[in-house]
Amino acid sequence: MRLQRSVIALVLGIMLVLGGSSGYVAFAEPGMRHRGGPHGKMEGRHGFLPGIFRGANLSQEQRQQLHTIHKAHEATLEGIEDDISEVRRSLAVALMNPAGVTAADLQPLSEQLSALMVQLSQERLAIALEMRAILTPEQVTAAAERLQKK
Repeated sequence: MRLQRSVIALVLGIMLVLGGSSGYVAFAEPGMRHRGGPHGKMEGRHGFLPGIFRGANLSQEQRQQLHTIHKAHEATLEGIEDDISEVRRSLAVALMNPAGVTAADLQPLSEQLSALMVQLSQERLAIALEMRAILTPEQVTAAAERLQKK
C-alpha cells in the first residue's frame, strides 16, 4: 500500500512538472500533439493563423505573408515538437522502469523537457512578432480591442 501511494505521488509530481493537467501527454505516443482551439484543433500542425489574427480583416497579401512566415519556421517547430515528444516518451519509459525510479533519476529528463518547452515558446513568440509586424496600425488596434472584450 505504501509503495502504491509512492508511485501515485511520483506520477502526480511528474504530471505537475510536465505542465499541470496536460501532464498526461507524457504517456502519449511519439508524434502525438495536443490540438488547441474550441474544438481541439488548430489550423494546420502549428496553428498557422493564431486566434489574435482571426477577424483582423487581412488582405490576401497579408495572408500570403503570414503563410510565408509560418513556412519559414515550420521545420524548426516540428524539430522542437518531435524532441519534446521523444523526451516525454523517455520520461514515461523511465517512470515505469520495473527496477524502480527516483525523482533524481527523472531530473535530467525533466530539465531537458523544460528547456525544450522554453525553446518552443520562444520560437512561437518570434513567429507571432513577425506576424504582428505585417499588420497595419488599424488592424493592431482592432485586434487589441477584440482581446480586451474577451
